[in-house]
Amino acid sequence: MTYPIPLDTLLIELADFCNLKCVMCDMSEEGRRRHGHLNPEKPVHGTQGRFLPFLSFKSIIDSINSSSIHAGIISLFWLGEPMINPDINKMLDYLNKHMKNIDGWMIHTNGQVLSGETLKLIFESKGQNTLHFSIDASSPEVYSKIRRGGNYALLIENIQKTLNFRKKTPSDNLKLVLQFITMEENKQDGKEFIEFWSNEFRKRGLPFSVARNYFQHCQNTIFIRQEIAKPDLQAKANQLHQETADELGVEK
Repeated sequence: MTYPIPLDTLLIELADFCNLKCVMCDMSEEGRRRHGHLNPEKPVHGTQGRFLPFLSFKSIIDSINSSSIHAGIISLFWLGEPMINPDINKMLDYLNKHMKNIDGWMIHTNGQVLSGETLKLIFESKGQNTLHFSIDASSPEVYSKIRRGGNYALLIENIQKTLNFRKKTPSDNLKLVLQFITMEENKQDGKEFIEFWSNEFRKRGLPFSVARNYFQHCQNTIFIRQEIAKPDLQAKANQLHQETADELGVEK
């Protein structure tokens, strides 16, 4: 007799690079310096500019489903931007149709690349899934300082397009998270961030909540999150997050 091997999250990196250079991300040299890496000039990934091929992705999914492994969540990203993989739609389509030993998937994206076909696959999925947008600002000026290389107007347009999909294609199994990482660079934007996205949900008649912890996520969530840093810097990041969330009235 074989017993399933429980896995909370299995991570698959679809792209080993990103289309942005965010100040707090270890994919950028500035982010690595910020977090005290010993070799900040050295990229986190050993190779860069490469995508996971579809056949490799298919092989991973097939291996899980033919094994005794039971994966809670397949995380389709680590530090790279998953949506820039040219096979993202083929991968989502295959994963959605082959989830025998997989409960669901999770995607974090900067929202710069998002087609209607991708959204259709996301909202037609059957697992317990999460689509997570990293935003971190409520104005083009602050956004350009944090998420360098990104287009704020395009991001807003793509999220609004996603909310419209949510309105016309209800999907109880899909969690939608709009994230704001608290940092010194953006802490003044928190109130406007919550107000703007609260209004976008209300205009579409979509219920939502505002959260400060991962376990608080519901179907639609505005997420005020702490920055993840090296251990000696994490206490300061946690304190800033707590103070900001408290000032914004976000419940614990």
